[in-house]
Amino acid sequence: MSWFIPATGELIRGRPDGRSRPLTGPQQPAGRTFVWKQVSANQIEFFASDRGHLIERATETLSADGAMFTDTLWSPGHEDEKDIRVFRKP
Repeated sequence: MSWFIPATGELIRGRPDGRSRPLTGPQQPAGRTFVWKQVSANQIEFFASDRGHLIERATETLSADGAMFTDTLWSPGHEDEKDIRVFRKP
């Protein structure tokens, strides 16, 4: 999988196999890593860390019919302050 986020120049590449990989881009600090872990056929968990310290978590879920993608993002310890974005196919 590859993600490119134009606003930050962030590039994420890897498999959802639970392995830690570098997160690169001009605005990313040295030592920032990510993990993608496939939970099910329609769900992936994402973990971002700075020098081994977990800084962000996310869950990406694709609906069974493939028409809706939900991205839920939060900081560890702030599970009650989740940023939830829902994308629907027109």
